[in-house]
Amino acid sequence: MGALTFLNPAFLWALPAAALPLLFHLFFRVRRRRRPFPTFMFFIASDPMLSARRRVREWLVLIFRTLAIIFAVLALAGPVLSGMAAGDGGVARVLVLDNSGSMAAADAGGRRRWDAAIEAASALVKAMRPADSAGLTTLVADSLAVLPAGMISKPDVLETALEGMAPTEATGQPASALGQAAAMLRNRSGIGGEIHVFTDLQEAEWAGPAIPAGFLPPGAALWIHRIEPATPAPVNVSLMRAEGPGRALTAGEPFSIELEILNRSPAPVDTSVIGADDAGASAMQRFALGPGETREARLAFKAGPEGPHGINVRIEGDGFEADNRAGVGILSVAARRVLLVGARAAHGFLPFALAPSGSAGLLVENALPASLPAMLESSNIACVAIAMPDIGAVSEKTLRRFVEQGGVLIVSPSGAGAEAGSGTPLPGWLGVIAGPDAADTNGLPVRVLDPGGACFREMRSDSGEVALGRVIAFRARPLVPRPGAGLSGDSALLGLEDGRILLWTRKLGRGRIFASGLAFTPEWSTLPMRAGFVVLARAMALAGGAEDTGAQLVAGRTWHPPAAWTQLFFRVNAVCGPAVKWEGAVRDGFAPARAGVMSAAAADSPGAARPGRPARPEMLLSVRASEAEGVWRFVEGGSVPALRGAAHSVARYRDPAALLKAVRAREAARPLRHIALFLAMAALLAEALAATPRGWRNKAEGGERV
Repeated sequence: MGALTFLNPAFLWALPAAALPLLFHLFFRVRRRRRPFPTFMFFIASDPMLSARRRVREWLVLIFRTLAIIFAVLALAGPVLSGMAAGDGGVARVLVLDNSGSMAAADAGGRRRWDAAIEAASALVKAMRPADSAGLTTLVADSLAVLPAGMISKPDVLETALEGMAPTEATGQPASALGQAAAMLRNRSGIGGEIHVFTDLQEAEWAGPAIPAGFLPPGAALWIHRIEPATPAPVNVSLMRAEGPGRALTAGEPFSIELEILNRSPAPVDTSVIGADDAGASAMQRFALGPGETREARLAFKAGPEGPHGINVRIEGDGFEADNRAGVGILSVAARRVLLVGARAAHGFLPFALAPSGSAGLLVENALPASLPAMLESSNIACVAIAMPDIGAVSEKTLRRFVEQGGVLIVSPSGAGAEAGSGTPLPGWLGVIAGPDAADTNGLPVRVLDPGGACFREMRSDSGEVALGRVIAFRARPLVPRPGAGLSGDSALLGLEDGRILLWTRKLGRGRIFASGLAFTPEWSTLPMRAGFVVLARAMALAGGAEDTGAQLVAGRTWHPPAAWTQLFFRVNAVCGPAVKWEGAVRDGFAPARAGVMSAAAADSPGAARPGRPARPEMLLSVRASEAEGVWRFVEGGSVPALRGAAHSVARYRDPAALLKAVRAREAARPLRHIALFLAMAALLAEALAATPRGWRNKAEGGERV
């Protein structure tokens, strides 16, 4: 005889609910009361058989209701009769490996959880019989892993696939992985099958929203094999943010990358962050972080020659590597041109700030309003600077199209004359109105209104303050946002103490507008005399087309190309980091599994680039490791929150021998769930028949109607 076991024994705690019908019966039963009757005629006329039948009917209803609850609870618990002979039809089995970042954690002996998962999966593959079939999938879609498609019966192919797999730096997607596993089982003939998941049950993956019920094929069993942490939580520092300049750079231009580092450990940690570009240059910064402390850091570099470049950033000095790396993409372009419309004197010190002596990258040229449309046909013009009195001499359509296509427009009062620029109206699409002149011979303090502005990035300290220096305005034309301004991308950057705006920016299409209430001359303010003005001016001139530098991604999260990519396909190639080479449909997007820098380019068909497009990548993807993998919390108990809608069992993985013993015992078992469900439905049907008094009444009254 076989032994009776349960797949989900936790449901057995609901068995006491079978007593509810009895409790309701006792609570709501009719209590007898003594009543005086003047005669015995009512008792004489009553039929004792009717009362007896009614009591029998009530007890039958009670029994059937109780049995229905008992069988329903047993069906949920998944009864299995073990020790039965296994069939000869073969077993279909899908192995799901958790290749998320947390599986790379190692114990004191250097053994990783991933090594245990591979060991377990390999044991099941080696134990395959000729009639068996198996499939492989992972919690993280890994473009570097070569997995067999569908179910196969060749153990050597599966072994080779397992040997080529490795943990990633991403957070897994159980819903997607289990959906793929269920599809593999459905695509084979027959019913049933097994899904084996080897995971550490980290909360980052398994404590999320419930996977929709019913994803399992009929008769399929879902096993969760818990690979428990062998050691306490390691000393861990996570790289929370790594950002580049957010714009294209010119060759040799200095820049910095901004980092944010979190100490997740309950004790102080001494660590360091190191960055290395693809030319071999490196930078490093050391830290002493307190428990739970977050620090910001900067690493300085110079842009390489024209083309895409990557910087690998990593943290050293902690016990967990999966959340320590990031890639930062840098796009270097040829020297960009800045066109000064009108008289050069009208722009004050702006030309000297844009191209100081000995600098490279920006070429400043003069342009007449009449020749500007033809000059803007060039593709390497970054910025157009125009004084307010000259803006009416240029076609509004020309300027607006230039900005929308990724250019920068700087508008300021003229510095050529004492009264020049006064009262000049500005086009509505600039988003601001230039007010009347305001003057103060003693000077009015100027303050930064938006320290988080992108143009202040290189002047911003780790504490968030902008090192622009003390600026005094002697004369100004305060700007007033037009009604409807203040949309996303609109911001007041500089202003007076009373809040009046002196520098305004607006995003328009792919480009940006900067409107200044100060002429860039010492007569108007001390701003042109500050060292920060050089940094500010160049940041403004190069602020257009920021999306050309790409996107900031987290490993494991899907990136979808911009809406402008209407092609059916696009391809991804590595710039630095893992040797990724991938192509797919635009609608599906791309999910990187590891930190690094990749280029993404649209294609008209697989393996074909878009004709007539420049050689440089259309997008750079900067990917950092998922910081969620550094959170050391795991699902405990015999049930997984994300699987609360599906029947599953959770067992601790110990060794291959124990795993194979449990699997063979389960394969030799006969499930009794369907029998329990049938009995529950039969009990409900019997209860419904017993609760109908018509048959009882007719039988009792039949003799009187004759």
